Amino acid sequence: MVAYTEEEKNIPDKTNESPGAILINALLVLNSFIPIIAFYTIAIIIGEKLKDTIDYDMRSYRKFVIDFVIIVIPTVLFVIIKSSLAIYINIALIVYISYSLYKMHCKDDLRDRFYVNGGERPFAFTLDRSTLSLLVALFIIADQCVEMPNLYKKSRQYGAGLIDVGIGLYVFSTAIVQRRTKTFSKYLLVLTQLFIMSCGHISLVCFFNKKTDVNEFEMYWNGFFTLAFLKLLRIMCRKFCGQRTIPLKFGVALLIYHEFMLYTFTYTYVSDESFKRNTWISANREVLFSFPGFLALYSISAYIGRTIRKQQLVSSYQRTINLIKQLGMTCGILWLLVFFCSFTVSISRVTCNLGYVIWILAIALTMTTLFMLIFHLIQNNNWFTEDKRDDEGEDNNTVFWVEPVVYLPMFLEAINSNGFLCYALAQAFAQALANANKSDFGQFQGVIIITGCAFLLTAAVCMKYRTNFSVTVA
Repeated sequence: MVAYTEEEKNIPDKTNESPGAILINALLVLNSFIPIIAFYTIAIIIGEKLKDTIDYDMRSYRKFVIDFVIIVIPTVLFVIIKSSLAIYINIALIVYISYSLYKMHCKDDLRDRFYVNGGERPFAFTLDRSTLSLLVALFIIADQCVEMPNLYKKSRQYGAGLIDVGIGLYVFSTAIVQRRTKTFSKYLLVLTQLFIMSCGHISLVCFFNKKTDVNEFEMYWNGFFTLAFLKLLRIMCRKFCGQRTIPLKFGVALLIYHEFMLYTFTYTYVSDESFKRNTWISANREVLFSFPGFLALYSISAYIGRTIRKQQLVSSYQRTINLIKQLGMTCGILWLLVFFCSFTVSISRVTCNLGYVIWILAIALTMTTLFMLIFHLIQNNNWFTEDKRDDEGEDNNTVFWVEPVVYLPMFLEAINSNGFLCYALAQAFAQALANANKSDFGQFQGVIIITGCAFLLTAAVCMKYRTNFSVTVA
């Protein structure tokens, strides 16, 4: 194993970046994520319009092609290839949200409306997870075809790049759907999938003799092992998490302890190359000493997920508004903390320090809040029901009738349910393209290759979904 590959030598060293530059990069990463929300919105609006004008199945392959053209192709163009244009997409989205909220404010009957939100699996969580899986797959493929902007490069010690958010958002998206009632057999199935993916990734690295950076953990460890051990600890500790706030208290306390240990000793040991890597522990010190940070992130995310999922399938307007306001205030506080962390402890994916955990939570909750604002409230404005009737059961409770319609495209639900398959296929495509030289591809050829691989990947995922077989960590 070598210190750095030729490609890694060209990665800008972000260690000496100023706090202001790190903060700007942290905000630009969020700027790169938001455009896909606009594409989701357009896809769902068009789907609703087509459903009313022509007779076709919302889960048909024809609908899949429409969603692919509306979501994936613009994502490739405006997020990966022409990332500088993402800001204009975001401005258009802000204008749409503002106009929609103004129109809703002008309606007198708003407070009497009830909205479908997904219940125990809110639409926002499905969109969170599908966004992560789709973007990670696209970036894995694109990295072999086109030159990625410096913002997208991973940092070695301190810094904020788009690739840096991958493992953190995977931990968040896994934890928010974690249920206390899940049986041990389901936990075992998820753990088996994680360990298979972990061993498969390591086998591919060894088989293709892939050169790895000693500061990364591809040879002896990878993110799937981290997720597996996080879930294993979750199984072992689930009996002690009876109260809803225990995961939050534990996560905050562990994060403070982790940051204190980094400040006093462990960061020097992790980052100082004068310490030899002659044992398994010393060779994987980045993993071992970042694990408490990821465990803290997992615990806090589990609390967030449990809090948001604590709602009925149909929510009143006021309850929906209150939840969105609370999330918005939390996002504001988190971004304020990101500002302070950038100038104090900085942001480090390698050690998963305090700044990194807060940054991940800020990005994840900002995306969740936007998803809830648009798809739980604004778009849901077309799906609400005012038809309420008295239940004829013994309690004679008032219930709300909801028409059984498909609220999210099959395209997104399939990616959400088969995140592992997305990752595995993306790695397979990337390995097939690994021997090619990026300079051999022009920008147009790169777009064609990325789009073609993405089409094959999403088509396979949707076919798996239609057979009711999912490969996921949830």
